Amino acid sequence: MKFERDERKFDFHDIGCEIKRKRETSGMTQDQLAFIIDRDPRTIIYNENDGQHPSLNTFYQMVTMFDISVDQFFYPDMSADDACKKRINTLAALTLDRFGYWCYTLNNRNG
Repeated sequence: MKFERDERKFDFHDIGCEIKRKRETSGMTQDQLAFIIDRDPRTIIYNENDGQHPSLNTFYQMVTMFDISVDQFFYPDMSADDACKKRINTLAALTLDRFGYWCYTLNNRNG
């Protein structure tokens, strides 16, 4: 098996613009967001305007705070319906796994 270096680079600019749009729509300032996620306001400016990559934790905080679906940015060739179906299938599988575990636990507790 041949392994090659993955040279893909993720352009954060579009997600940064979406974070900015959602932040402004909510009436929040960059300073307020920076305070909430415990970052310097310059970091917010760089993420929103320059496409600078945030840390994973900062990214998670911002996209969940503003309810931003990242599927459209990570999988631009996937339609919204496909992304929705993927999320539904994942949630269904997770629910079935938990239900199965619950049933197994319940049966073993009584048996």
